[in-house]
Amino acid sequence: MSINNLTNTLFSKVFNNTVIRNEIFQKVYSVNKQWAVYPRPTKVHRYNQLLVTPKALIGNDYLDLLIQYHQKQGFTPDANEIAQCFVWAVSYQRLGILQYLCGWVSKGIDEEIREILLECRLMSTAAGQSNIEMLEWMYQNNALEIFQCSSVDYRMLPGLPNGFNTMKWIRSNLHLELEESVVGSAAGSGNLEVLSWVLENYEGEQPIDWAEVATSVVIGEHVHILEWINQHHRPSDEQLANVRILVYNMCGNKRSDTIDWIHKNWTAVNFNHNYDYVAKDGSLELIRWIHENLSETNTKPVFTVDAMTNAAQYNSLEVCEFLLNNRTEGCNGWTVHNAAINGRKAIVDLILSKGFDRVGLFSFTVEETQRRGYPEIADLLKAYL
Repeated sequence: MSINNLTNTLFSKVFNNTVIRNEIFQKVYSVNKQWAVYPRPTKVHRYNQLLVTPKALIGNDYLDLLIQYHQKQGFTPDANEIAQCFVWAVSYQRLGILQYLCGWVSKGIDEEIREILLECRLMSTAAGQSNIEMLEWMYQNNALEIFQCSSVDYRMLPGLPNGFNTMKWIRSNLHLELEESVVGSAAGSGNLEVLSWVLENYEGEQPIDWAEVATSVVIGEHVHILEWINQHHRPSDEQLANVRILVYNMCGNKRSDTIDWIHKNWTAVNFNHNYDYVAKDGSLELIRWIHENLSETNTKPVFTVDAMTNAAQYNSLEVCEFLLNNRTEGCNGWTVHNAAINGRKAIVDLILSKGFDRVGLFSFTVEETQRRGYPEIADLLKAYL
């Protein structure tokens, strides 16, 4: 066990012992920790100061100490401080502390505090955590009228653990309508049961744009949802032709399953684009698919020299090797520049071994590479100037 882990373990045992913790709470202690060897100064952690902050007390579920903190002489929190305590209680999922806070402020709540608490969207936060126990308590104990949800809160739930149950709870108890955007979120989760439930409960007047829904599906790489949409709600060719973002979303994927399925089954989708930006962080599998499936059919160049420049700065050595070995665009001095100043020696070695157009490679490349702490790469480049 490392020193840090051991320290954290011992610290936790001490402060979770009520007797010891309360004793420390009454006194001033400091723990000195030597971060580096002499003569650098020692850093002092005042654990007692950390412990008595409301955020720490709430985060660690120290209700008894929080009550003690609030009861100390001269303590007069303002509305924003009170609201922050509520936010921490919900964010850290401390229901007992939330219950205490509601009782604490109910004796003297004014309109200013109530308005601030409403703006904190406490119930929406609990919904986003799929904390049904806290939602149920808020629903049953809302005399202060500070807990509210909205239809927007459905959107983030389909892909979350216990999110489906939370959606059903909101629908059954708060009777909020589902917006069209929730259909996309449900489809994007890859869970057909969730999608079916959303469609059963959707009461919107506007027809669902299934081409837009498919945009959410491809991000999650859910081919089975695409097949279901194709069978039950296939978008028209006109809709598919107008959804350019569909292809852009697919290009963020690591695998090529969804892009391959759409290319084969929805031929109206326009793939005639340049994909230089994909080389920035696209996977080798995806870049290989684009090269093998679009190079001969696209009228626009699938990749240009900028693809290699992007890959050299951001992507893997394997992607750079693939582009240099399988494409004819090659690379130039700017490609070398981007790789060099970012310390990507393996890629610089690769480019130098393959050869490159020296346009864009200047003396300042060597100087900047040296300045950033890569002297070995700088020495490699000097021979090419």
